[in-house]
Amino acid sequence: NFGDVIASDRKALVAFDTELIRAGIFVLPGNRRFVSLAHDETVIRDSAVAFDRACQAFLAKANA
Repeated sequence: NFGDVIASDRKALVAFDTELIRAGIFVLPGNRRFVSLAHDETVIRDSAVAFDRACQAFLAKANA
């Protein structure tokens, strides 16, 4: 909801978006993410792997 968006950590979001881009997932920083019906199983699987890689990198940097 709007309140959650306003209260969110925008700096962390930009850092996570940067990790997504490094992992090969192009995002417009600070925007929502959607999965399209045009994505096949291979693209979805590859995206999930890249998303996991970005999560691990983000957490490693956040906990450093």
